[in-house]
Amino acid sequence: MGKISQRLVISAAAVVVSVSLAGCADLPAQVAAQIHPPGLSASADPNGSGQQTALDRFTAAAQTKIPSILASANGVFSAIDIASSPPDTIDYTYTYAKQIDPVAASQYFDGKSATLQASCDSDVFPAMKLAGITGTVHVVYTYVNADGSQIWSKDFTPSAG
Repeated sequence: MGKISQRLVISAAAVVVSVSLAGCADLPAQVAAQIHPPGLSASADPNGSGQQTALDRFTAAAQTKIPSILASANGVFSAIDIASSPPDTIDYTYTYAKQIDPVAASQYFDGKSATLQASCDSDVFPAMKLAGITGTVHVVYTYVNADGSQIWSKDFTPSAG
């Protein structure tokens, strides 16, 4: 891979990480509290419907941020999908608009994993808990190339401590 192509991959990956972090921080605790009505407690609901409702509401609120995330990415992505996976997981999938080198991008994301973890620990996980999502919450980040092939994916859970 040439130096220009490698710089493009690194540059695009840097945008992805900054946009991902913005996606994490875009749903602060006060918004999570607003989407979780008082009295809707998953732990008080033995059937788990409160948990599912909280997860669905959190996901729906996060999905409203997709247009602004896409706009701030300046054409790097063709699509962003935010979905829930019961009982306690939010999946963020970013699809590149143009094909990039998957090996270089994967190495870059491996190097930024701690940054994504820290952002999730400080922003996303507390917001999920405030929204009523219980258990060991998860955030899965997946990056997909323009041809649909997966570049990188990681399941984040709260750090110990």
